[in-house]
Formats: sequence, C-alpha cells, structure tokens
Amino acid sequence: MSLPLEDSFADIVGKARRGLHKPSAPLPQEENAIRALAADLGMNPDALLASARGSWQPDPVRAIPGLHMFTTPFGDLQVNSYALADPATGAAAAIDTGSDCSDLLALGLRIEKIFEEEGIEHEIEAYAPLVPDGSNWKATLLIEY
Repeated sequence: MSLPLEDSFADIVGKARRGLHKPSAPLPQEENAIRALAADLGMNPDALLASARGSWQPDPVRAIPGLHMFTTPFGDLQVNSYALADPATGAAAAIDTGSDCSDLLALGLRIEKIFEEEGIEHEIEAYAPLVPDGSNWKATLLIEY
C-alpha cells in the first residue's frame, strides 16, 4: 500500500529551515548546491537530491489489519490521513482527516478519538461530519470540549 508524498522538496526544505531557525532563501536547483544545502540542514544529501528531482518514493507499506490510509487534495497539495480501527468492534481513531473525511466515513467506523486536535480550527469543515449523533460520547466530549 502506498500513498503519494505530502511534502514536496520546497516543503521539506522550508520545514527544516524553520525548525533550525534558518532564514528562508531561494531553493537551489543545481546538484552541488542541493547537496550543500542538505549538509547545512543536517539531511541526507542523496535523499534531498532525490526529493528535488521527484524521484524518491517510500517503500510500500504492508497491509496492517485495521489501518486505513487516504490521500485528499488540498489546493495543489495532497494531504494524507489515517484511521486505526479494531476490526472486531469498529472502534477507531482518526489521525488527521486531511481536507475531506468522506472516505473515512464510508468505512462505517465508530470514531472514538481524533488526533491532531491543534489543527482542527483550519480543518473544521473536514471534521464536522465526524460529529456523532449521540452514540459516540467520547468523540462528542472531545469535539465539544
């Protein structure tokens, strides 16, 4: 099972720069400059170069019972989201709904926990369909808290 990458070369470099409190700068295009940037950011130069060229993909993930992965569009980006469920009971946790939770809802799971609550403000439209009808009090209390 594979999902498209969420982060582009620009995202990876931007996040690393912010995390290291380094100033923003134009992205390098040449191989030697990308390798130098990788060294400056403490990153693997081959991996960063592959990201810049769009040639790297993670190995496929083996199927894990109860793990569901989705990719949703968010503007010109892709956002990955996940659900981890007990196959026997349907109890589940949503791990970031992405920009649209319709694929998650189609599974018919009983969502008992939503992770990434800090970002809920900008994703509230995606989370809104997860608000239960009263039979899932854990999620109700979490959302109304």
